[in-house]
Amino acid sequence: MSDPFKRASRRIVRRLGKPVFVTTAEGILLPSLKGVYSSPEEDSIVKGRKGGLALKTRSATLTVCDDDIDCHDLSTKWRIVVPHVGREFFPAEHLNDGDGCIVIYLSDAQTPSSDIDENGNESKWR
Repeated sequence: MSDPFKRASRRIVRRLGKPVFVTTAEGILLPSLKGVYSSPEEDSIVKGRKGGLALKTRSATLTVCDDDIDCHDLSTKWRIVVPHVGREFFPAEHLNDGDGCIVIYLSDAQTPSSDIDENGNESKWR
């Protein structure tokens, strides 16, 4: 007997997901990967009930089917390009949600600083 929640989660990713490009640490491009990208809101603190505070996540997430990516091989050396957003990320953390999908927490890819002089030193002029 199959799990209806697992089928529903996969169906959402397959139908609503947009193509993303994932490059492994060895430079291999994973073919035809779809994912649902979600970016956080700008506010980081929300007032809670009874005087408590709840923090919102500040990192973007990408939800993909667990059949498409082996989460044991996922590392921070991988690169994930989300074309409809126009940004490149690396996976900071991931978790299996138990419904047949993997939620990947994305961090901004490190880009070389443009403030490097001819000797290779980073200049701090502002």
